[in-house]
Amino acid sequence: MPRKKMIDTDSIRLEKVDDEIIGKKNCLQAELSLKEQLTPLNVHTLRTYYKFVVADDRKRVSFSLRNSWKGLIMACLSIAYCKYEKSIIKKMIQSNQYLITQVDFQYDNLNGEFVELIPAPPSWKPCYVTGSYNVRKIHDSLKYIENLLDLNPSQSFVTTNYITTPSPFKNYTISLPLETKRWRISNFLDCAGGIALITNETMEKLYGNRAALGAPCRLKPEGIAQWTSEFDDYGKPVPLFGYEVSASTVNHLITYFPFLKADFMCEAKKQNSPWVVFDRVHLGKWG
Repeated sequence: MPRKKMIDTDSIRLEKVDDEIIGKKNCLQAELSLKEQLTPLNVHTLRTYYKFVVADDRKRVSFSLRNSWKGLIMACLSIAYCKYEKSIIKKMIQSNQYLITQVDFQYDNLNGEFVELIPAPPSWKPCYVTGSYNVRKIHDSLKYIENLLDLNPSQSFVTTNYITTPSPFKNYTISLPLETKRWRISNFLDCAGGIALITNETMEKLYGNRAALGAPCRLKPEGIAQWTSEFDDYGKPVPLFGYEVSASTVNHLITYFPFLKADFMCEAKKQNSPWVVFDRVHLGKWG
């Protein structure tokens, strides 16, 4: 009995996806196998914000798509941003994915016809992306993303079905840079994520500019807004909050931000009195 053609199967190995499959079928779901573990913080962000399914071994990531190969590319860029943060541009160039989709933290540096945002938590620094999509470029991207995310292509799969009506590669264009929020950490610090460890000197500068306020370590993040309501400026509230990281506070901080435990323990031993800071809107939610 002749073997069923690869294109006729619903679940297809990523390494077997070719131009014919991309041109004739929709992509409904992906299950990616990574060679190296994601960090606990990566996993937390992918599960809580993106609602991706991450296996307990932290090497398999699954997610559904809206019949879109472009959506698969954008989801992979989100994983890359989550994994590499500020280094995403460097990693894109090294993997050659930058030949298909250019990314930058400055909107004006991109000259493509369609400029979009890489989906990421709203407290993160906006990361813009531009690129054009067709069957050939989608196929090339899958090869480049294999290197970008360090995937096992033979153990990564996509779920597909045949296209019944033409499905264009939709663009969600941003015509102007995303309005910067005064509370976003990246407006004040050179970082990409929504939570950061900073020195005591940097905290003093932020405090002097009314950009950050230190909170008592026993006060949970969700209680800070009420705590500041009596002395904060209603018209211009302090945008960032922070906790001092020391031997006496570390046990409290670990309960607030469990995925930063190793960082806190390391900093507490140095006795440099660093700070962990986050915005007043999301309160370090994805950290």
